[in-house]
Amino acid sequence: MAQKAGVCVKRNEFMVLAVNGELVKTVGEAIVTLMVAGKQLQASVMVLKNVVNGIDAVIGMDIINRCGGVHLYDGKIEFGFVSIHTEKQFVDIKDKDFDANFDGMKWTAKYKWKQNEPQLKNFVTQYKVKPKLIDQFNEEMDLWVENGWLKPCKIDENNKKGIVALMAVEQENKGKIRPVLDFRELNQYVNSHNASSDACDETLRRWRKVGDKFALLDLRCAYMQIHIDPVLWKYQRVVYKEMQYHLTRLGFGLNSAPKIMSSILGKVLSLDAGIGEATDHYIDDIIVDLKKTSVENVVNHLERYGLLTKEPEECDDARVLGLQIFRNDKKCFVGNAAISFQRDAWDDLIGDQVQSWLIEILRRLEASDPVNGTWNADGIQNRPILWCDASSIAIGIAIEYNGVIVEDAAWLRSTNDVMHINMAELDAVVRGINLAVKWDIKNLSIFIDSVTVHGWLKSVLTESHRVRSNGLSEMLIKRRLSLLRDLIKEYSMNIIVKWVPSSKNKADVLTRVSKKWLNEISRKNVKELCGVNIADEIRKCHSKHHFGVNRTMFTVQQRIPQVSRKDVKDCVRKCRQCSSIDPAPIKWEQGVLDVPDTWYRIACDVTHYKGSPYLTMIDCGPSRFAAWRKMLHEDTKSILIQLDSVFREHGPPHELLMDNGAISKEEKIPFEDRLKEDKPQKDMLRRKDTFRRSI
Repeated sequence: MAQKAGVCVKRNEFMVLAVNGELVKTVGEAIVTLMVAGKQLQASVMVLKNVVNGIDAVIGMDIINRCGGVHLYDGKIEFGFVSIHTEKQFVDIKDKDFDANFDGMKWTAKYKWKQNEPQLKNFVTQYKVKPKLIDQFNEEMDLWVENGWLKPCKIDENNKKGIVALMAVEQENKGKIRPVLDFRELNQYVNSHNASSDACDETLRRWRKVGDKFALLDLRCAYMQIHIDPVLWKYQRVVYKEMQYHLTRLGFGLNSAPKIMSSILGKVLSLDAGIGEATDHYIDDIIVDLKKTSVENVVNHLERYGLLTKEPEECDDARVLGLQIFRNDKKCFVGNAAISFQRDAWDDLIGDQVQSWLIEILRRLEASDPVNGTWNADGIQNRPILWCDASSIAIGIAIEYNGVIVEDAAWLRSTNDVMHINMAELDAVVRGINLAVKWDIKNLSIFIDSVTVHGWLKSVLTESHRVRSNGLSEMLIKRRLSLLRDLIKEYSMNIIVKWVPSSKNKADVLTRVSKKWLNEISRKNVKELCGVNIADEIRKCHSKHHFGVNRTMFTVQQRIPQVSRKDVKDCVRKCRQCSSIDPAPIKWEQGVLDVPDTWYRIACDVTHYKGSPYLTMIDCGPSRFAAWRKMLHEDTKSILIQLDSVFREHGPPHELLMDNGAISKEEKIPFEDRLKEDKPQKDMLRRKDTFRRSI
């Protein structure tokens, strides 16, 4: 009955009850091709050393069902052959990254190169394996050799490069050791376009819309069911126990492997319209909608095209893309552990207030960890509720259907975010509609607690009046409203907006912190909370850069937000290094600029009026004479021209008061010598050698 020896996929010894009532020990599980009356099918079987009473094989009811039942009459046996197809099915897949074909028995794939064929240089054969994992790793590798996944090849002494290194990956959740190949060098040459690949979160949303009547299928040794074209075997050369082998199957770690596996499985499922509509898949994981088809139909269809599956799993106590599914009070829930373990020790003394906060956090963790929620989102397109809220801390949204939160999300706002709260509320609505689009929701009710944003959205949806907004954010608000208008139009959404008070907004919990946590913490409590001395922390931050008060305070606030400016200022003032390099300036002794004589002291400066520079001069004497002179440019030459003109009209003063402008940096005024030679004005010129800065 068996056409050829099966391929052992799992070594597992356990006791089974034979047909004669005796317990017999199994060797493992295998995949075999059965020939029944000239027709073939593949099946997963249990292997025994000796079957009872010399029987070669025992056919179970699963095989009989796949053969269409059995008829017994006149000592003869006939099978119905309802599900066995005698004609071979041939399928081809053409992609820019690979080619795959099904020849009626197996799938063969051939990945493509980016440009030229690679010249591999790696000579490392295997990475170090943990001692406790060596036995399991060797057992798995021996299974690969026994199954023919690794085929021996000739050892080329002249070419010891181009080896794909082996390594062991421990799957703690399954208690398995997976041999993995390091394809990093080969991946540099393999063509791979993964932009159209499904994201895990998007797949989960589609699967949750199936409801709670579903089953999960997983391919048995999925990648090992895909053969690789013999032309590519030389690039998948491995060394195990000092022998070289060619990996003849699709390797886990190849950058195009997930796309190849997903494309083949998707193609097979789509070959039957009914099965394609009732199933969805993520790489090699399949979900079956039991309301549309049965698991047996899907399993038979996959086996017809050379893909074997494990035993189907019901939703109770199953893992779906890493999430644990369980039933509670006839409801299907999904949960995932989200606790993070503290790695560093904290031996500093803390106060009673901090202890109470830690106790409160632990109680919340006990109540909410692992994070869980309702899996069933079937019918979510029928007008769910979108809750939106924003605060100075975060932006939060939540989608509710049938009184249950289906999905929520929160985004922390930056400490430097000075955006108005109405803008943040509007951003929450935009993010919420984006999430609704991912769920393919057409009818949506939006509940918000901002009266202003509620008015803006009503005006956009009804187009009853123009949006009125003033201030610097006017154009930003209109841009966001225009984005909302385009989203609603593009996805043909029917939206209703309602206002609710903050106390009834279910997204409010995502953006708030307990009021007692937000109260201003005393300096003593800050020390207790941080476990450090504030002065030491400020000194440590300041010693790294020796900035001023503002920048030092900004740096310290990243660790201690409640630090006071007074503490930072005291620390900067006491810094010896800052004082030695840049000592504090000595203040000028304040005095009186007035003088009793006219035109004895002149104060001048450059000011601007309507975009033009003017030289302003004021007599500090009793006359208070003032003059304005327009200049072409604000430079030394222009200032000297105007001073020369004024001095020729009124004579030079004894003192000229200026600030640290361009002319005050000149060592000598160019026209000073010329004025000294002017005898009528020689006695009047008693100019100081240096300029005094104005107080």
